[in-house]
Amino acid sequence: MAQEEPTVDPLTAATTTFLLDRLKDPKDQAVWQAFTERYRPMIVRTARRAGLNQEDAQDAAQMALMAFFTAYRDGKYDREKGRLRHWLFGIARHWILNTFDKRQHRQVNVSDSSDQTDFFARQPADDQLEQVWEQEWRETALRQCLWRVRTEFDPKTFRAFELFARDGLPARKVAEQLGMTSNAVFIAKHRVLKRIRELLPQME
Repeated sequence: MAQEEPTVDPLTAATTTFLLDRLKDPKDQAVWQAFTERYRPMIVRTARRAGLNQEDAQDAAQMALMAFFTAYRDGKYDREKGRLRHWLFGIARHWILNTFDKRQHRQVNVSDSSDQTDFFARQPADDQLEQVWEQEWRETALRQCLWRVRTEFDPKTFRAFELFARDGLPARKVAEQLGMTSNAVFIAKHRVLKRIRELLPQME
C-alpha cells in the first residue's frame, strides 16, 4: 500500500510576510494560530537553552507572543526599520530574562544567602542568547521552506529529495525504492534545493 502524503495547511506553508499581512485583521484567528504554531516552539526552545525549565519557557513564550500581538496590532512594527526576527527577538528576550529573573529570585529566597553572590553569573549572556535565537530562527525558516516546497512538487520528487538529501540513502537505493532512475533522483535533489534557496530569504 502506498504511503499517504500528509496534507499541508496553506497557512502552515505561507511566508512570514503573508502571515503578517493577515494578522492585521483582528477577526482572523486562523492566521494568529498559524503564527503562534510557527514561532512559539522557537521561543520555547530559545528559553530552554537559556536555562529555563519547560513550564517557565512556555510562560515566557506566551507572554512574548501576546506582547508581540498587541504591539503589532497597534502598528509598532515598521518593516522599513528592521526585520521581524530582530523585533521579535527583542520582545522574546525581554520575557525570557524577565522570567529568568523571577525564577532566580525564587531560588535565592529559599536558598542560603551565599548563593546570592553568583546570581548575576547565572543570567544568560545577551550575545549567547542572540546566537541561539539566530540558529533557531534559521532552522524554523528551513522547516517552513520544506513545508512550502512539499506543496509545489509531486510526492515522488519530494520523497526522492528526502531520502537522498536528508536521509543520506544512496541514489541507487532511492531509485529502486521509488521506481525511478538514479539520474532522476539527482535531478529531484537539485530542483528541490534550488527552490529552497529561493524561498529561504522570504521565510527568514
